[in-house]
Amino acid sequence: KPLQVETQLTTLHDELGTVLPVERSSEGGGSGAGGSAGEPPQQRQRRRARQRRQQQQAARGMSRPQARPNAAAGPAKGVAQRTPAVAPPRCASAAVQRRAVGPCHVYGNGRGPMHSGGMPPASADDSYSWAQRGFPSYMHNLEQIKPFPCDDPTDVASTPTGRVAWRRELEIWDDVRSGAQADAASEPLLSSFLYASILGHETFEQALAFVLANRLSNATMLPTQLFEIFHTVLRDNADARCGALADLEAHSERDPSCCSVCHALLYFKGYHAIQSHRIAHALWQRGQRVLAIALQSRMSEVFAVDIHPAARIGKGILLDHGTGVVIGETAVIGDNCSLLQNVTLGGTGKDMGDRHPKIAKNVLIGANATILGNIVVGEGAQIAAGSLVLKPVEPYTIV
Repeated sequence: KPLQVETQLTTLHDELGTVLPVERSSEGGGSGAGGSAGEPPQQRQRRRARQRRQQQQAARGMSRPQARPNAAAGPAKGVAQRTPAVAPPRCASAAVQRRAVGPCHVYGNGRGPMHSGGMPPASADDSYSWAQRGFPSYMHNLEQIKPFPCDDPTDVASTPTGRVAWRRELEIWDDVRSGAQADAASEPLLSSFLYASILGHETFEQALAFVLANRLSNATMLPTQLFEIFHTVLRDNADARCGALADLEAHSERDPSCCSVCHALLYFKGYHAIQSHRIAHALWQRGQRVLAIALQSRMSEVFAVDIHPAARIGKGILLDHGTGVVIGETAVIGDNCSLLQNVTLGGTGKDMGDRHPKIAKNVLIGANATILGNIVVGEGAQIAAGSLVLKPVEPYTIV
């Protein structure tokens, strides 16, 4: 009988997924481990049941035991047959640990949750219209976009519009300096670069002129010479200055990979290309066309972006990635437009004079899109990636 009880207890322990030490009594009624000499079988069974309950209470909260495929084989001695808890490695990053725990949103620039990449969940009334699926989220609330005021004369404090523009410029400049200070504290190796590029300057115009001058300089066009030219244009030309500030806000708000306005000012070559064009356009308008053409050539060489100095570009432009973009001489781009890489706004080769596209405001042009001829792309339209557009596009349509 003691042998039968012992076999039953061992089987019960196996089913629970644990292996407890089993005391084997000798033939002469010897004591088991932890038991007294001559312990009756019923008392030993109650004691083992108490031990089993205590062990179950201590292991409460762990995963359920695995189902044994072959009960006859029995578990390995001293090994607990439990399903290991699903947990990420301790050396994994915080994002990996969050994904291992359960489904979560993917975060881009820290300003809010983005969609995980799948299709939006279908509802009973199919409330997700084609416009909500096709247009970017920032284009759903275009009325909330505040145009950057740019009607101020040289004395920015002489008109209400000028005072508003001045306050917004100071706010953006404070954000740029704060970001540079935080980056210098976190990366001491870049502290000298950040001080020379941003922290050592008093105004936004000086910092932008310094960054562009060092990007576009070469052996014959020295950084000091370019800095004087760029700073003079940005200081005296309200359109170029306000456009640069609005573009900085556009990169920070619309580009998920942009962490701050400081990063856009320092590292985003699409932003640098647009500001170089604004300076070249100002030089073109005031008669310095040779210098404007030279600046266009250098900009194309450095940034792989070719924009004719005569092209007219509005404010709040996002030139994402800034590679392979070509914009012709008579092209016009409205405010708050976004262009991705390898976009061409060119002519058909059959016309002279006004021969390039006219892009209204709030238009999104996808990667590798080509728009040819003197045609109009309506307000709020979206040109899909890889499209070839030869005819006018109605407002708020996708082609």
